Amino acid sequence: MPNAFFDNVPLRALPALALMAGLSATAAHAQTAERYWQGVQKAGALRCGAAVAPPYVMRDPATGEYTGFFADLCKEFADVLKVKPEFVDTTWDNIVAGLQAGKWDLSLALNRTPARAMAVQFSIPAMEYQISLAYNKNNPKIAAGAASVADIDKAGVTLAVMSGTAQDKAISAAVKNATIMRLPGNDETRLAVTSRRADILIPTRARRCGWSLAAFRIFPAILSMRR
Repeated sequence: MPNAFFDNVPLRALPALALMAGLSATAAHAQTAERYWQGVQKAGALRCGAAVAPPYVMRDPATGEYTGFFADLCKEFADVLKVKPEFVDTTWDNIVAGLQAGKWDLSLALNRTPARAMAVQFSIPAMEYQISLAYNKNNPKIAAGAASVADIDKAGVTLAVMSGTAQDKAISAAVKNATIMRLPGNDETRLAVTSRRADILIPTRARRCGWSLAAFRIFPAILSMRR
């Protein structure tokens, strides 16, 4: 698909999208960080909750192998602890709840939001990346030169976003009139826009081919503990 098909929306009205993302960890019964990691070492495995978000967390459907920046961090941290890394498949809707329930020790590539920060703590940033909104530049519903949320927050406009992500939370708080279409994955959100079931894509990543580069920076973190 040619790049000319899509335009950027800088989203100057959405500073909430400048978030912290990364690995977060829970500690049952208010354990100290030291005791918590000692428990992981005793178990012999570091369980990492992984919700797919290419290219940061990817899963090969044929082999089940996880790759990507944060998958590598999980493996490296397991090496430091001298335990085996184990990946637990989850969704963005469940990535915090599963962590709190002790189903895994770390959540990978988790964006920091005020609600999440009340339940888990986040580490310092591990990397920086950017996001944007993408839309069909010939779509008559989108005003030429759209530059703010107000320009796209119109009745009859549909935004596609991956359910449970920080992008979902941020856009839900900002949009009052447009319709939000929540879908389970990146592929589904892109398909919704290219098939014209949705007007605007809110991606969790930027692609070199077809999708605009981001206007807002997001800072993924490394790891954290529950409060």
